[in-house]
Amino acid sequence: MQVSEYFIALIPEKELYNKIKEIKLLILNSFGEQTYLQDPPHLTLFVGTTIHLGAISRDLAKFASQNTRIKFNIEDWLIFSKDKITNSSTLAFSLNHDCRKALMKVQSNIVDMVMPYRHKLLAKRYQRINFMGIEKFNIDHFGFPYTGSSWITHIGVCSMIEKHIKEIILSIEIDSFTQTSVFGKIALYKLVDEIPKEIISCDLK
Repeated sequence: MQVSEYFIALIPEKELYNKIKEIKLLILNSFGEQTYLQDPPHLTLFVGTTIHLGAISRDLAKFASQNTRIKFNIEDWLIFSKDKITNSSTLAFSLNHDCRKALMKVQSNIVDMVMPYRHKLLAKRYQRINFMGIEKFNIDHFGFPYTGSSWITHIGVCSMIEKHIKEIILSIEIDSFTQTSVFGKIALYKLVDEIPKEIISCDLK
């Protein structure tokens, strides 16, 4: 059977989703295609490989029916300088600390859910990286480096050269993004040449 790469993510409500899409379009028009620019606005919970996408879809729908929406606030811009996954810098939004406990619980439950379906092959983006410390422990045990204390909760925008990231930050007022929002959906995407294709999107309670 074919091994599929996939990720599971929380999706922000429509108003914020559309605002982030507008930033992605601005970047596309200003600087051209960039890594992650085609991704829908989301908070990544898990990236992995499997031959059981159907089973994960089924279990995710059940998970959504049993879990509530999560309130959060964007706090500020966040830059992952020299991102080892992309060999560039990654622009994102940081989230308020008050939502972290709820998000970590969701992530922990999702990791438990997908482990029975885990394939030994790592996602392509992780195969060439020499992880250290807790990230190495996580990649060895779960196939995903960013769980628990190593997980920085954020909503990504794209990865590109840092000079252009700073131009974008200077041109957009962060205050227009800091109102309370919610993660209202949880979704499963199949990665095809690193481009996400939605498999299922489920409303949280």
